[in-house]
Amino acid sequence: MLPNILVVLLVGCCSSHISYSRAQDPCPKINARTIWGARAPSSVSYLATSASRIIVKETGSTCSTRFTCLSLVKSTQNNDILIAGKSDITCSFLIGADGQVYEGRGWDIQSEYSGSYEFCVIGLFDGRTTPTTLQQTGLVDMISCAVGSNKLVGSYTIQTPRDLSGTSSNPGEGLYQFVKTLPHYLTVVTPAPTPAPTPAPTTST
Repeated sequence: MLPNILVVLLVGCCSSHISYSRAQDPCPKINARTIWGARAPSSVSYLATSASRIIVKETGSTCSTRFTCLSLVKSTQNNDILIAGKSDITCSFLIGADGQVYEGRGWDIQSEYSGSYEFCVIGLFDGRTTPTTLQQTGLVDMISCAVGSNKLVGSYTIQTPRDLSGTSSNPGEGLYQFVKTLPHYLTVVTPAPTPAPTPAPTTST
């Protein structure tokens, strides 16, 4: 009987340890750039310190499955680079209708505005279309992830392009109304900050 008792105790111990570890992880699973076939950026600029702001915006196109979202994220990068003339996809992370998160520039790379991450909710959200429950949860989880991982300061603020410019309509009303309910949302309209300087192009070795 003793060996059986030892086995039960061992399993109980290890199971508790695994559950505890998962409970401490504040971050959802993130589909890395390599998974969706990202091209290398033409230049990069790294964040010097933890970010202090989240910019939430919509992509304008939608997807509902991992397969279609992987393709859409790739197309988004192509549009940002080839049409808009950006060095890389502008989004730090993207959240699909199924709640899955896709890496854009990622944690350590500067977004278009100094000291900020751009969290992009995939879709076009007019007054009749709102983010799915999974997208809403994914956005909140990513914010918690950023704070818990010390990528975002605890006194962070949340804004959208509509709050930075009186002429922007991004995001649509469906997403905008949800963002305004989030803690740390900054209601005061402020001038758009000066974009981060474009670094010299990277060179291959």
